[in-house]
Amino acid sequence: PVPWKPSLDGYEATKDGLHKIQEQVKSAKSIVLGGAGPTGVEAAAELGFEYGKGKEITLVRTPRSNIEE
Repeated sequence: PVPWKPSLDGYEATKDGLHKIQEQVKSAKSIVLGGAGPTGVEAAAELGFEYGKGKEITLVRTPRSNIEE
């Protein structure tokens, strides 16, 4: 699912979709993010801050990404 894309079914459907994704994130044992550009790195950092002690957060990147090893 892509949480930042609005539903074509309107505001309520978009809001319901976001709440569903929030619940999935809360109940997940691990979270994988694809893309190590600025948005991916920021999202991984925010998720790590919120859930890092209780979940494994993985950021998948290509060799050409913005972050160093």
